Amino acid sequence: MQKFTLAMLVVVTMCEFLAKGDYWGRWAVLPRGAQYLPELFGLAAAVVVILLGTRNRFQFVRPQYWIVFGALVVTIICGILVNGVDSGPIIAGIRNYLRAIPWFLVPAAIAYTDQQVQAQLKLLLAIALIQIPLAVQQRVTTGAGGVGAVTGDFTTGTLLNSSTLSIFLICGACIVAALFVRKRLSARQFVVMLVLLLLPTTINETKATLLLLPIGLLFAFLAAAKRGRRLRGILLASGLLASFGAAYFPVYNYLSKDRPYSVPLGELLSDRTRLEAYLWKKKDVGATGEAGRVDSIVIPVRHLMADPVRAVFGYGIGNVSNSAMGRAFVGKYNGMFDPFLITSFARLALELGLLGMGLVCALMWLIWQDCWIVARQSSDDPGTLAAAWVGVTGVIGLTIFYKDIIIYASLSYLFWYFSGLVAAARMRRLGNRVSRYDGTGPL
Repeated sequence: MQKFTLAMLVVVTMCEFLAKGDYWGRWAVLPRGAQYLPELFGLAAAVVVILLGTRNRFQFVRPQYWIVFGALVVTIICGILVNGVDSGPIIAGIRNYLRAIPWFLVPAAIAYTDQQVQAQLKLLLAIALIQIPLAVQQRVTTGAGGVGAVTGDFTTGTLLNSSTLSIFLICGACIVAALFVRKRLSARQFVVMLVLLLLPTTINETKATLLLLPIGLLFAFLAAAKRGRRLRGILLASGLLASFGAAYFPVYNYLSKDRPYSVPLGELLSDRTRLEAYLWKKKDVGATGEAGRVDSIVIPVRHLMADPVRAVFGYGIGNVSNSAMGRAFVGKYNGMFDPFLITSFARLALELGLLGMGLVCALMWLIWQDCWIVARQSSDDPGTLAAAWVGVTGVIGLTIFYKDIIIYASLSYLFWYFSGLVAAARMRRLGNRVSRYDGTGPL
């Protein structure tokens, strides 16, 4: 299973890029059908979970997860029934939402050794380092006067989107931060790896890095630090972030100086009027052009609240989404809401309703709890991964309101698989404690 898992990590981070290529069509060396390999790996994982998980009766999955997953399934079914969703959008919706979920359950069915998990993380590090020369090449090509003349939007590495690339690398920074605090990396190794990981996020001008990186690093440092040394971790994280900001602002301003109507980043962030205009474009259904992040929250909620049933169950799974599989798979309401599907919140709220959105938040909270508990209980490899995943979960939780990451297999598969590792680790530790209990004292 280890080889299959390593293959999954490569497939979800590389295959779609190698099938489609970058904006200029470079690196498209695989058949177009290879972009659907993540779905096959998700299906294969589901078979593994069914065959092996039933043997141990899924004892390494917390009952709370089954309750939330079950409630989500009921919510999805109700949304389909009350909206009369066609089969095409249902299939497309299941593909987007459920393809990565089996990988959350794989670690509950199969016990990976610490050495195997280390090999997986080393492979992910190699994939992250591959992004650096690709990102530099893409940025240089863009700045040479091609598409957009001056923009970081096409600096995507193999992750197909500049924001997705930044989120992936910020999560990598959370992992190396936890490894450093737990003394798995020296100070020199940590600084070098952090600089390498954050270079593409600087040259692709992802402004959300200024919010996501501090949250991720701060949580990772706090979770990894021993009690009594958390203040030191906060101070160290603050110093690193100040250094990053000192480098990020001038680089961003230099790269964007020739862009029409460009505004220095410091001026944009300090000017309330400009910042509001950037985030809230005050679009409504039927409007054309790009919507803002605030629009993607306000407009879905406003239209959902106009109908109590849709407020609860949404418009139905897949019924708002576009689809690359053809017109038959495009949702009935995609034309109304497509400009607002720039955040996961908009997609989840519109298709699963506010109930479904709340259940997704409940899943995130359960994962967050497991990460903190495993991180605090142990300083071994699973505990270190859990500490890192406290930061990653914080980043992904915020990203729900910033970017639509559901449609990107890379972030979905990686998040659910490693979250499953931490969740299963908590239950295995609990099982070991129970098996060693002799009945003479408190558990």
